[in-house]
Amino acid sequence: MSRFHFFAFALLALPLLTGCPPTLSQSANEGYDRKLAEASRHARAGRYEQASESYAEASRLATRRVDQDEARYRQARTLMRAMRFEEAVAILDKIGDRQPTSRRTSRAVYDAARVRYEYLEQYDQAREGFERVIRDYPDDGLAHRAIYFLLLDLKRQGREEESIAFLEKLYEASGTTTLGDDILMEQAKLYEQRGDKLNEKRTLAKLVRNHPYPSGHLWDEALLRLADLLVEEGEIEAAIAALERIVAEHETTTIIGSYTRTAMPVALYRIGLLYRDEARDLDRAEQAFDRFPRLFPDSTLADDVLYERGAMWLDAGDADRGCRHLRTLLDEYPVGRARRAGAARFESECSES
Repeated sequence: MSRFHFFAFALLALPLLTGCPPTLSQSANEGYDRKLAEASRHARAGRYEQASESYAEASRLATRRVDQDEARYRQARTLMRAMRFEEAVAILDKIGDRQPTSRRTSRAVYDAARVRYEYLEQYDQAREGFERVIRDYPDDGLAHRAIYFLLLDLKRQGREEESIAFLEKLYEASGTTTLGDDILMEQAKLYEQRGDKLNEKRTLAKLVRNHPYPSGHLWDEALLRLADLLVEEGEIEAAIAALERIVAEHETTTIIGSYTRTAMPVALYRIGLLYRDEARDLDRAEQAFDRFPRLFPDSTLADDVLYERGAMWLDAGDADRGCRHLRTLLDEYPVGRARRAGAARFESECSES
């Protein structure tokens, strides 16, 4: 087995190695439960032949469709670990083709396609499987991974230049699903790799427009990247406006159960830095930094904000204000990079404050 195949297989087997439990209700079938537990013990001990047989027997004992599929799916995964890929694919195909669909259907279709692609070199059948995942299960997280393999296959065929056209066609078919912003982000990354910043910006803007917060899960990431591109072009106010769109969703949302996305504190932190370093407007930078502890008191960037505020005013010659922020930093954060940097400046520049 090649080094590539070894690492790919390691990733494929990870869920089994870590023992991720399925979210299934109790079967109320003691024979099935005992046989499933027996199979799991064999699998954990590396006795794949016995595990496969026990999973098959558990499937035969099962009285519910969900239990039959679960046992057979685990059998297929065990066969993969035993490098018996053709047998595994045969089982996965049967699970994937059963009607009506069940909780394991999309996963079985995807796993069969991946095994065909990575181990059996059955590229045509693999592509069909990945395309089926995208077509039939676009809202499943596996669909994004299927896109990755289809792009990889274009590269394998020496047709990498067709990738953007492929994604454009895919967006026409699946753009209204939750997969839509994944497609556009992949397209934007391809433009970035090609150095085509104009089309990268257009694609990111399309993502922001067509897949807004909160349903668009890449909306904020797209705005962060747009802000970076605008800064490169010297459009500082436009970059700040893009970042403010992210922060505004945190400030104005009234949705029960809403949460702070990672990009939200990052956006406000960058706003402060842009006002300070690019716009040279210290008052507006201070206003941005002052909003931070009120909006994101638990953010891991809170100590960085205090340091940047203190450093900003020390550099501007306002030792009273700068040292006050650094004093707060030292009082509230006993460890960390910002604390160390703040302590050094406080010791050298605030000793008399």
